[in-house]
Amino acid sequence: MHKNMYKKNPSLIIFLLLIASLPLTFVRYDVINGSIPLAFMIGIGIYSFIKIALSGKSADMFQSFEWMIAGYIILVFCIYLFHLNESAIMPMIKTVTYFILYLLLRSYLAMFKPDEIMRCIFHGVFLGTVFFLVFLIILYADNTLFKFEDEVLSYGGWSFRLYESINFFYGGTEDFKSRDMMRSPVGEAFSFYSIFLVLFFLKNRELLVLWLLPVAIFLLLLAFSRRSLVSLMVSLVFIFTFFKADIRLRILFNLFIFILVFSSFFFLFNESRFMDLSLDSTRENMFELALYSIDQNLLLGVGYGEKIFDDLYVHNFMLSSGVSLGLVGLVISSFIFATTIYIFFKGIFVRNYSSFLTSIPVLGMLVGSSTESIFTLTSWIIFALYFDGDRRARSSRTNLDTKIVL
Repeated sequence: MHKNMYKKNPSLIIFLLLIASLPLTFVRYDVINGSIPLAFMIGIGIYSFIKIALSGKSADMFQSFEWMIAGYIILVFCIYLFHLNESAIMPMIKTVTYFILYLLLRSYLAMFKPDEIMRCIFHGVFLGTVFFLVFLIILYADNTLFKFEDEVLSYGGWSFRLYESINFFYGGTEDFKSRDMMRSPVGEAFSFYSIFLVLFFLKNRELLVLWLLPVAIFLLLLAFSRRSLVSLMVSLVFIFTFFKADIRLRILFNLFIFILVFSSFFFLFNESRFMDLSLDSTRENMFELALYSIDQNLLLGVGYGEKIFDDLYVHNFMLSSGVSLGLVGLVISSFIFATTIYIFFKGIFVRNYSSFLTSIPVLGMLVGSSTESIFTLTSWIIFALYFDGDRRARSSRTNLDTKIVL
């Protein structure tokens, strides 16, 4: 059945390519002012829109979460009309675009069976992980494209040079800088891969996962994204606490993950930024400036997409919203954050195990660098998967144990 599902539903190939391309988020093109995964997301959106237009039917997309996002976007437009700052135009376009694409993705997922979606994600994770690893090996072997700059693995000596080489290979922006690499979204992609593979193995006992998962975690570590690693560890703790599986399997697999992650953690990154868990002075100063800015511009903020005193973005979704949109923005963004945490725990108890993936947007909102698009592309996909499972549960009025996507 799995071999024939792409023949039966060729449009699933677009979703497979979307999942497989998530680690290439940093390869950006001026033509679409976005990344490779965004191009596939747009393809899914167009397909879904055409299907809705032809059939005149679409799944119920708006719940409290979507209404909060819609309210946030309406507030963005209202604040823009007050400030009329040109710097807000592109962030507004991106925010609205991502939200519409998210809704269309939800409609797209409703067209397929849960098992088809799960298998498609697995195939995408396999292709994305293997391709990235092979490409890494090729670039390392070719000294003209990539070579170590430092004696130890580090962000500057390894990750930046690797992503710069891949960006150059795919014809992305020539002037590649650290801000373009976006190591957190890249890390999020492999955190998504890793969490999904654990869930997939516990439900399907697919032996291929046992070698694919260590590779995904290794590539996650190479992204040097602390928030992505923390989101993985948080999800693993809850997965092995609440997932119904044979106790011996849980202990064995938990031990395997523990040894793998922490041996890599200390052996590979003994001198890296992973070992520095303190709040750096720049970020601490950033939070202080954000609170001061909110106090000085309490009602209407400084304008969407603006930096603090034209200098810094705030690495926290709620504070950033407060700075940009004022008190109302701070309140709405706080509700969005609280809802995401609620989704994480609710999914556990109703057995919608895609909720384990929401640790990624939770950490993203805590230390995200901007309100632009609200979430990363990976996080939008996670919410689409969760609410698709939630919709199926409500429509069938049964427990989600065997009907969930993950």
